[in-house]
Amino acid sequence: MAEFQVRVGAHLEKAAGDPLQPGPNFFLRNRVLREMGKTCPPGKRLRLPTGQDVIFWFNVGIPGPPKSRVYVTEARCPHQGVCLLGGELSEIEDEMGIAQAMIRCPRHNKTFSLRHGRSHGNTEVLREFPCRFMHGHWYVGLDLDEPGTPAAASSFKEPLSPGSEGKAGRPTLQCTEAQDSSPSSDPTRKKLRWLFDTLQQ
Repeated sequence: MAEFQVRVGAHLEKAAGDPLQPGPNFFLRNRVLREMGKTCPPGKRLRLPTGQDVIFWFNVGIPGPPKSRVYVTEARCPHQGVCLLGGELSEIEDEMGIAQAMIRCPRHNKTFSLRHGRSHGNTEVLREFPCRFMHGHWYVGLDLDEPGTPAAASSFKEPLSPGSEGKAGRPTLQCTEAQDSSPSSDPTRKKLRWLFDTLQQ
């Protein structure tokens, strides 16, 4: 059983998915993904302490050895709020002929790109969160200062003190654990921990 941890940084750079990078981190990242692929489904629904439901998508994306793209999106379709975990994952070529990982809403068959959240022919956009693999952990960017962030997020901000500022002077976040909001409770699957920390760059 593969156990993995996710750290959430308050100021992670906006990026599409987790880019492939050479070096020791690249090989560790791919090994973790292979282990996760043996025991876990391609999507895992989690509830952040800020109240947001997200889906952690892994082993999806551009075909090849390995399918190593990782994405984090909102759990619900922006059209009518249906959970996307029951949707169909597929590969669709965009206008430029580039294959993209797409999720199809199980209710109205609207498809959304996991990379940028846009839907062909629709105005709705699926919110995506930047994701990185560094130092053996998954980092997910969470902007607590943006409008519309639930009020519960303010309880995770620590007061600024010398040395605690991250990029752009944002405060660090306290360590906490998220609730697993998956409909099924598989006893063989270890509970995921979300360790809130500032991503040092």
